[in-house]
Amino acid sequence: MGSVKWRVIAVYKEAYKISCGDKVEITKVTGSFINNAVVRSDFPAVGDWVYLNDFGFIERIEPRRSQLSRKTAGRRYDEQVIATNIDIMFIVASLNKEFNVNKIGRYIILAETNRIRPIILLTKLDLCESPEEYIEKLGFYYPNIEIRLISAFSGIGVEEVYDDMKEGICAVFVGASGVGKSTLVNKLVGADRMKTSDIRSKDDKGRHTTTHRELFELDNGAFVIDTPGIREIGLWINDDYFNEFQDIYLLGNACKYRNCKHINEAGCAVLRALRSGDLSHERYRSYIKMTREVYYSKLGQDMGERIRFKNKVKKMCKNERYNRH
Repeated sequence: MGSVKWRVIAVYKEAYKISCGDKVEITKVTGSFINNAVVRSDFPAVGDWVYLNDFGFIERIEPRRSQLSRKTAGRRYDEQVIATNIDIMFIVASLNKEFNVNKIGRYIILAETNRIRPIILLTKLDLCESPEEYIEKLGFYYPNIEIRLISAFSGIGVEEVYDDMKEGICAVFVGASGVGKSTLVNKLVGADRMKTSDIRSKDDKGRHTTTHRELFELDNGAFVIDTPGIREIGLWINDDYFNEFQDIYLLGNACKYRNCKHINEAGCAVLRALRSGDLSHERYRSYIKMTREVYYSKLGQDMGERIRFKNKVKKMCKNERYNRH
């Protein structure tokens, strides 16, 4: 049984739904797995490939080729793995009062710092009179990100999303509650696999319909992951590079110093382009804002890592004293 590779398709409180293609099981991790795990991110997540022991429990995870994480909600700095082994992140936002450019930007950071391709899907097209205004606003701040208009009700744009999903490709759908993620997943899968509900008319905010992350396989061999609505996007950075600002990175190659931060350094090519008008002030401010968010997120992660290491050492010392008696 240990030579067969299974994929985690859903995660519950202490159990995992896994599939090997023609068979689905509910299982848990082994006791040794729990003892060896140091942080929450060590445990299986949706999208992981895992191996079982002879008793049908998860004993190890195959190394992840990509990992989408966020900071846990609240003040505690810990990593929550949303999904793994992802190729595309579909950022779903509705064309209504809850549309938020900054929130979309944070999703873009999440995707690109985890080496995942972001695509913005603007839903509820049939309920919007002027979608061009939304596209223009997003294109101004994020000119290098692909933007699509979607109406799951009429089917507009759904076929283009399906065409992105080639065999073996895994995509995750993220966004606030009520923006139409589950409805879109149902369209792609071809069945009502995920529950859906209407948004509240008084404020255009959605109700939580998806209560857990789950992976589905499409007819063409691609995979999609639906996620619960995320109201607090706590950044968790696995890399500090994002493709959205290729133009500024290219300008930075001509800076006098290799470690130039493009803020007030002498000989900065980015600031020179800003003064000459070759780089817009809005574009520069967007870059600085994202860079600052990445910087503070990494600071918090470093502090969290030190605390976890300290607690691990304490636990090891405590176990050592216990085992002596």
